[in-house]
Amino acid sequence: MTQIGGYFKLKVLAIVKNKTKLAFQALSHCNSESGRDLISKKLQKLMGLEVVGVCFGRRGCDDACYNRSLETHMFYLALENNICHNYVTEKFWNSLRSLTVPVVFSRSVFEGMDAF
Repeated sequence: MTQIGGYFKLKVLAIVKNKTKLAFQALSHCNSESGRDLISKKLQKLMGLEVVGVCFGRRGCDDACYNRSLETHMFYLALENNICHNYVTEKFWNSLRSLTVPVVFSRSVFEGMDAF
């Protein structure tokens, strides 16, 4: 293993070691057309999904709060207000930057992205 490869492996392991919580979602737009609120409520009951934002009567989450949450959670529900074909939400990319696995509504939107 090269020096650079070893460095990145250690960095990734350090990031992953920080992930002690399962799943997180930030919601600021309530009663969305996509139905994500209902999904979130069910997942809260089933698996203890951590949700922040006014839709669930919780505090808002500024950028610092959002980034801290991404750093400590393994999964992020990157669900949009509406389901739009050929649109990849910034929530998807934000979670990847933190090595957090994004959960999306439909994989069909992401198929063929490697063609770009």
